[in-house]
Amino acid sequence: MTKEAVIGAIENSEEQAVALLAEAVAIKSVSCQYGTREKVREMATWIKGQLLKSHPEANVRFEEIEETQTFPDGSMAKYPPLVFADMARFDGSKKTVLIYAHYDVQPAEQSDGWDTDPWQLTRLGKQLRGRGSTDDKGPLVGWLYVFAQYAAAKKAFPVNVKLVLEGMEESGSVGFDTTVARHKKENPSWWEQVDYCVVSDNYWLTTEKPCLSYGLRGVNSYEVAVEGPAVDLHSGVFSGAVYQPLDDLLYVLNKLKGEDDRMLIPGVYDQVAPVTPEEEKMYDNLCFNLKDFQDQIGVKGLRHENVKDLLMARWRHPTLTIHGIEGAFSEPGFKTVIPRKVIGKFSIRVVPNQTCQYVDQKTVEYVQQLAKERKTANKITVTPLDAGTWFYVDPTSHVFKAAHQAVEQVWGVAPDYTREGGSIPITLTLSALTGKDLCLIPMGRSDDGAHSQNEKLDVDTFMGGMKVFVHFLENLATM
Repeated sequence: MTKEAVIGAIENSEEQAVALLAEAVAIKSVSCQYGTREKVREMATWIKGQLLKSHPEANVRFEEIEETQTFPDGSMAKYPPLVFADMARFDGSKKTVLIYAHYDVQPAEQSDGWDTDPWQLTRLGKQLRGRGSTDDKGPLVGWLYVFAQYAAAKKAFPVNVKLVLEGMEESGSVGFDTTVARHKKENPSWWEQVDYCVVSDNYWLTTEKPCLSYGLRGVNSYEVAVEGPAVDLHSGVFSGAVYQPLDDLLYVLNKLKGEDDRMLIPGVYDQVAPVTPEEEKMYDNLCFNLKDFQDQIGVKGLRHENVKDLLMARWRHPTLTIHGIEGAFSEPGFKTVIPRKVIGKFSIRVVPNQTCQYVDQKTVEYVQQLAKERKTANKITVTPLDAGTWFYVDPTSHVFKAAHQAVEQVWGVAPDYTREGGSIPITLTLSALTGKDLCLIPMGRSDDGAHSQNEKLDVDTFMGGMKVFVHFLENLATM
């Protein structure tokens, strides 16, 4: 049988494909809540059932995360498993692709502002609306449905297909690194067989044109704590007499970057790789409209007046963002209080060739310097939290060529080549474990609203995305 039989089967079964996605969306696999933790495991079991239903010969197994999670209320629960799979017996004459996706989702309630029940996939015109529809159950179900159509067409996979699926991505991928590292130690040949990796957990740059992604910024996060009096104080009684923690914190936060949005931390830019002429050309002729972007996110203005500068600011240059302040009064009403302790939270997006350790060092040194300059009686401390480095791959590699051809075959246009301003730490883990090229192939559009109310996946990108997956597998076999 030919790949056209698989493509035809997909094109002629839209209703069935949407129904399968509806089954997945209905499982409330929210990983961050104790009350839905069993639903996440239920989702893993559902996936295993779907894989074995279409390919009874597949080797599908759960790899349990050894740790147990304790929730803030003291409740304890096991983490959901990683799902490993080999879709067919290994054939040494074929290339091997490792596919990653996650099966957990963000919380959602209709009372949050959804127009429909987030756990019931609702078709509204061209949209499929529901929690996880685009992040990441749409792409995951897309792969499952592609596998089923290969089986229905009685066509062997053109490459060896391996899967690693996780259920804690939306909660920081807890246990992923340690579990896959343990798996590699116990099954080194399984990882050595991999030639290519693919992830579909991102989105088109715009709503108009598909893209392939070859780079991600990393992220370092920090807390700055300021501790003052033993208890909260009445501002009418004590203001003017004491050093106020919130004043000190605002002083520090205000010194982190200037009005031009550049960081003021000495040395933090020293490791940033210069933009080469070849790299700069990658930003030419991208399908991106500044006005559309501004309207989509609902802001009054943008920091940059041309596409190249704005996209480089989003993807290529390091940035610092202040996220919030813990301990300061922020509820409705008014409270004349001097808080005894406040904690500011900020992060730095890192880029090639910055190291997380160097950025941590420079940031801590600078905040400590600011604390001395402040000459306050309060205690100011800075603590580096999580850190994840940047990701960059060669966009001319075979895996990108296969994906590029697949996009052209389905959508009739060459894809844009993009980077992402956000971070997907899994890409680094998989690249390090396999030592092989990885490609990010998004299914959804830029306006899908992942994590937001009324998250959706368009029917055409769902169906087209599955056809891209088929062509991608077939193209890989010829690389």
